[in-house]
Amino acid sequence: EVLSLTRDDEQNLFILGTNNGDHYSRSIVICAGIGAFEPKKLEVDGIERFEGGRGVHYFAKRTEDFRDRDVLIVGGGDSAVDWATTLLPIARSVTLVHRSKFRAHEHQVQNLLDSSARVHFPDWAVKAVHGDERLEAVTIHHLKEGHEVRVDCNELIVAIGFVADLGPLKAWGFEIQRNTIVVDPITMATNIPGIFAAGDIVTYPAKFKLIATGAAEAVTAVNHAVIYIDPKARLDPGHSTNIMEKRERQAANV
Repeated sequence: EVLSLTRDDEQNLFILGTNNGDHYSRSIVICAGIGAFEPKKLEVDGIERFEGGRGVHYFAKRTEDFRDRDVLIVGGGDSAVDWATTLLPIARSVTLVHRSKFRAHEHQVQNLLDSSARVHFPDWAVKAVHGDERLEAVTIHHLKEGHEVRVDCNELIVAIGFVADLGPLKAWGFEIQRNTIVVDPITMATNIPGIFAAGDIVTYPAKFKLIATGAAEAVTAVNHAVIYIDPKARLDPGHSTNIMEKRERQAANV
C-alpha cells in the first residue's frame, strides 16, 4: 500500500513510501479506480461510542453474531433488505428503517413487507442512540410528521451505501476536481511532471467512464511516461499483431 509520495530533485526520482519500504521511480502511472470505498456513516450524535463491537455495525460479517438479538437495520438497498430477511429466523426481532423509496429488488422488498419484520418507511430515520457501555435502544422519528418511536435494540446495522475516498492521493499536490485527478487528455499527464494517470480516477472535458476508454487511457499514460523518462523513445509502440509476429520470428530463430 502506497502511503506517501516525495520527490528527490537531485536524483530526479520519486520516492513512494509503502507499508513494505520505499520504492523509487522516475515516473509514475496512477490507475486507482475511484479510490478506496468507505461505508457512509450514520450522522447521529454519539453513535461513534457504540462502534467497534459495542452494537453499531457498518460491515456485518456473521449471521451468528445476531442470534437472539434485537436488530435494527438502516437502509433501503439490496444489502439492507437482504440482511433483514436473512436475520428474521435468527434474530429475536428485526426492524428496518428507511427514509425514502426502496431501491432493492421488488420481490425481496415484498417478502420483507410480508414478513414479521417491523418496517418503517418512507420518511423515517434514526434520531438518537441510547446505552451505557453498549447499545441498548434507538429513537427513530418521522421526518415530516415529527413523531418519535423508541425501539429496543442491541445491534444496529447501517447499510446506507459507500463513499469513494482518494486517501493519501489528496495530499500529494494533484489538481483535484470532484474527487478525481485532472489530466491532460492528450498525454494523461497530471499537473505534477512525471506523474500520469488513467481510468476512473481521472477527469478531463468530455470524459467517459468506460472500460474501453480506461484501457486506452492507460496505454496513452504508459507511452508518455516512457517518453518522459527517455525523450528519444518511440511514442507509438506498434500494434499487438506486430509484437506477435516479432515473437514468432524470434521463436523460429531459436
